[in-house]
Amino acid sequence: MQSMFMAVWTAIVSTTRDLYSFFAPTSKAGVVRFGVLLAALIGLGWFALHEPAVQSAATNDAPGVRVAAVNALAGDTSLSLVGTVAAVDQATILAEASGRVTSVRVTLGQEIAAGTIIATLENASQYASLLQAEGAYEAAVASAASSDVGVTEARNSAVSTFKSAYVTVNDVILNTVDDLISDPRAQTPGIRITAFSYTNFLNTERSAFNQLLTQWQQETLAIDTSDDLQGMLRDAKIRTERALAVVEAFLEVLPRQDTSTYTETELSVFQNNFVTAQRSLLSTLTAINAAQDALVRSEVSGSGGIVSAADAQIKQALGTLRAAQAVYNKTILRSPISGSVQSLDVRTGDYLSGFTEVATIANPNALEVTTYLNSSERDRVAIGDTVTIGTDILGTVTAIAPSVSAQTGKIEVKIQSQSESLSNGETVRLSIDSMSETVPAESDVPISIPITALKVETDRTVVFTVTGENTLRAHEVITGPLLGTSVVITEGITRDMEIVLDARGLNEGDEVTVLTN
Repeated sequence: MQSMFMAVWTAIVSTTRDLYSFFAPTSKAGVVRFGVLLAALIGLGWFALHEPAVQSAATNDAPGVRVAAVNALAGDTSLSLVGTVAAVDQATILAEASGRVTSVRVTLGQEIAAGTIIATLENASQYASLLQAEGAYEAAVASAASSDVGVTEARNSAVSTFKSAYVTVNDVILNTVDDLISDPRAQTPGIRITAFSYTNFLNTERSAFNQLLTQWQQETLAIDTSDDLQGMLRDAKIRTERALAVVEAFLEVLPRQDTSTYTETELSVFQNNFVTAQRSLLSTLTAINAAQDALVRSEVSGSGGIVSAADAQIKQALGTLRAAQAVYNKTILRSPISGSVQSLDVRTGDYLSGFTEVATIANPNALEVTTYLNSSERDRVAIGDTVTIGTDILGTVTAIAPSVSAQTGKIEVKIQSQSESLSNGETVRLSIDSMSETVPAESDVPISIPITALKVETDRTVVFTVTGENTLRAHEVITGPLLGTSVVITEGITRDMEIVLDARGLNEGDEVTVLTN
């Protein structure tokens, strides 16, 4: 023990002597070595003290996001279009319908704006027809809304039928069929009675139902009225028919059993149980067929289906309304351009025939922009609406074609402007701020958001909101048609939500900083 202590002490003394010699203050080399060691120790200490702060600062460097209210994104009634500019020096106003003049609104030489009413013809009957068409259209819309209630009820019933079918089949397999199965969970379950030619069939089917019932249970937990209910009911029907085939196979072989395995009383009980199961499965098939028929009928009568009576009625009523509006508008003679009244050949009380010249408007600086609407956009534009051309040039809608053009498949719209910033033949971007009374209420305007606000994941599409803890929360949405750089959202968000405008690179749960500007 003493010799070990001496050896250690000798080693320590030797090491100390070597270190002193290496860092000897009396030699220049030793001083340099000691300085290098001291600098290294100071550096390591500083890094150890400051590393957590650096990591913390990096952790707290949350990305900045901009948010906006959905209502602000979706409630805009402006319509973005592209138009072509053409010069118009003079416009001749013609009567497009016959009738007595009830008023003349301008005088010879008067400076007027585009869209100004020149004169009106007697139009009491046309106005009555217009009111009647508006009423028919509103009635068709109300009827469609009422029929949609039936669609909702039918879809809810289909979901209930799908779940009920699972419960019935699951009960029949586990509580009736398995009474005569020795090992239901095995790959070859084993039949406890003589199954004759049905042995392989029964073993195979009972083994298949192990996976089938598990899958069916998961589907009943996830099913929703927005799913493909017809397809799911078809699956439920096939599975129920398979269970029925198993039950009927047992019903065929049970009467032929001897009493070596079960007594006559036990066999009789089995027979009664399988008859009850057969009736339950037949009732389930009847319910599935009824749910399928109800879905078909409701989707045909409701709106939004592939073939919908309600949608057809709305389209028919809308066509009648458009025709009535066109006839009524022909009794109101407007100027398509701004300018001065050069000629006025009509007085109150005159009777005009079709295509009679009423007035001439001249303006060497007048420009006309032509654009086109889709049928779905027609409700959002009316004569007299203000149009922003480019970024700050104003114009006015002066004419709208009464029907879709056979050549273009769209509705032609004329817009008048006198801006010196426009050039003949120029293509311009238009934004129409609709003042039309036919613009739908806010609740009927589709919710549209920028495409950048969407995060498309493998199994869902989401938008993000920011929680009170400045973390991202995902909301699953269902998207509709694209509208330029925006997309319609049919389900998943409400107008009072504030969403992140650019979801690229973000994930649910990320910590973010909301940018105020």
